[in-house]
Amino acid sequence: MSEQTKRVPKIPYLVAAAVLLALPAVSYVVGAFNAPRPMNLTRTRASVNRESMRGSVLLAQVPPQLSEVVPANLENKIEVLGMTVDKPMAPPGGRVELTFYFRALDNIEEDWQIFMHGDGVNNVYRIHGDHYPVDGKYTTDLWQKGEIIADKLVKYIPLDAPVGRYDIWIGFYIGDIRLKLTNADKVQTDGTNRIKVGVVNVGM
Repeated sequence: MSEQTKRVPKIPYLVAAAVLLALPAVSYVVGAFNAPRPMNLTRTRASVNRESMRGSVLLAQVPPQLSEVVPANLENKIEVLGMTVDKPMAPPGGRVELTFYFRALDNIEEDWQIFMHGDGVNNVYRIHGDHYPVDGKYTTDLWQKGEIIADKLVKYIPLDAPVGRYDIWIGFYIGDIRLKLTNADKVQTDGTNRIKVGVVNVGM
């Protein structure tokens, strides 16, 4: 076989290598164009239909059914006012509706999540209820200074929950960070930025 027939053209290999090297760069550029852009909070807040929420989510005043206003100040951003419950007692497996009340002390930039701990007597059992306010329909980054917000949470008592009193503790968090109390001496707290807002009784 001649030397000429043994020689393999190098051009196709060079082209293939160039294509392989270019793929990551192309993917990066495409991803950059398709990446979500930061939202303009001013525009987003203005687009919220608050009229549809007045009287149910957005209240004109602190509701009179609150037997005692907490109130807990969280870093001058959110004031926890208290909680109401739709029934005095619920059985294991039963439905209970909790409503938490908050006041926005300022326009809030962050999207905070609410944790809810229902701690049984002697802390032998805990009912969890972590959630975003108003089922995620009115998150904290949409709240405006001065607004009073009603946040309803429907819970079904776990079937294995022991009967007895459950203290309801709430707070706000993002990841491992919790909003800190600025007036811990004036509210019921356990020192971990949890605020006691009420009681749910579980019984037969």
